[in-house]
Amino acid sequence: MSYLQVLKRSFLVLCILLCGYTDTLQSNEKFLAFTPVSTREELDNCKRIAKEQAVPLLVVFLGSGWCPWSEKIENEIFSDAKFTEILQGKCCLVKIEMPTQASSDPSFTAVQELTSEYDIKESPTLLLLSKEGEVIAKEGYFPFEPAAFAKHLKESFDTFNEIKEKLQTQPLSEALLEELHQKARTLGFHGLQEEIVNQGITIGKEPFFFLEKFERLVKLRKKKDPEVHALRKKILSLDPKNVKKAHLRLAMIDFVNRSEHKKTKKEPKVVVDPLISYVKQFGKGDRENLWKIEMMIAQYLFSKKETHLAVKHAERSLEAAPEVVRSDVMETLAYLKETASKNK
Repeated sequence: MSYLQVLKRSFLVLCILLCGYTDTLQSNEKFLAFTPVSTREELDNCKRIAKEQAVPLLVVFLGSGWCPWSEKIENEIFSDAKFTEILQGKCCLVKIEMPTQASSDPSFTAVQELTSEYDIKESPTLLLLSKEGEVIAKEGYFPFEPAAFAKHLKESFDTFNEIKEKLQTQPLSEALLEELHQKARTLGFHGLQEEIVNQGITIGKEPFFFLEKFERLVKLRKKKDPEVHALRKKILSLDPKNVKKAHLRLAMIDFVNRSEHKKTKKEPKVVVDPLISYVKQFGKGDRENLWKIEMMIAQYLFSKKETHLAVKHAERSLEAAPEVVRSDVMETLAYLKETASKNK
């Protein structure tokens, strides 16, 4: 091989190495600052890089040109070196600008597809994705200092990974699953909550996870689903004497559901009936919660202008209230009575 051929071959090898090095730099740049994204293809590329680097993604939806809160969080937090330094190499930072008018921005349609896919309703919204691209949580604006906010996000990613790792450990006790569920609930990990609940039900001898599943289905307006009736029956069988306060939790779920359902929310007495039924059946044996439930009934009825009935339940609340809260309950009762007298 001639010297010229050797030189030419070395040059080609060098070019290949440099290209690879450039690609690495471009990939690593994704973690040094926010990468602007406006299409699904661009976001998918960021997901690919995050998966290769085994790091999560922080995707922020901003309306910098029209939303003052977006401008505030971008100028005071995202632009601060303390924020990016803590997250550098720990996650992929992605920014998606949300235009206001279809005619003013050609990216409107593409961005709208992304906001619809992830159910983004407002700006700013922070979307946390795992290294696999699954949604960890959605968050709104938090008035943290840049470093504190970055640490909060990092802790969220770390806690998510911790919970995922523990869920792969077998066997898991109900107590540990409840602990993991509480962590997932606190940080808004809805997908993990559902995964934990499903695991808990498979080994559950306590009503906790069955109640969680029941509440979720009721919120999804699936109250007539046969699974909902089966869950209620199972819950009552696991705690027939209300030792675990399962009956109270069911009453609260029914109360909230009726207060939000269009067919019942206009009938205040129907809405509070689950709470009243609970008081009749278990009130004497649940002195700790009796005064709270009676006051809850009173406050709801008062909000629906059922003032005289509200006073009666407030009086019952006072009768059951412990000494430490009696003055507060008396003050509330006095206000309800005064309002009721004006409405005669």
